[in-house]
Amino acid sequence: MAPFPFLVIVHALAATVWTGGHLVLDLGVLPRALRERSAERIRDFEAIFEPLGLTALAIQVIIALAIAFVVVGALIRLGGVLGWAGPFVLRRRMDPNSPCPVEGGCRTTSCPCRPCPSP
Repeated sequence: MAPFPFLVIVHALAATVWTGGHLVLDLGVLPRALRERSAERIRDFEAIFEPLGLTALAIQVIIALAIAFVVVGALIRLGGVLGWAGPFVLRRRMDPNSPCPVEGGCRTTSCPCRPCPSP
């Protein structure tokens, strides 16, 4: 399996755990605690959910960084989308008097010797 779909699936599962826990807190535990004017219910829920919720949050952050690394890496390899990755793409600059290393000379915008020396 390619890494990108796997990363997105794991990120979505961790987000589901994180969001679901907070929905249970907001819709189930919090109204009862407010009615009783007691924070004990919230503390009890927090004791159970906090290890799971913080683990899910940490997984989300790590996976989000990995997804960003994959996406930005792909943009750099492709030369950017609409020039977005342009500043990040390292291109070899050639002396204008040296011949182009591309066989047959520069014909495309993806030439490694941008700006291409004129023939």
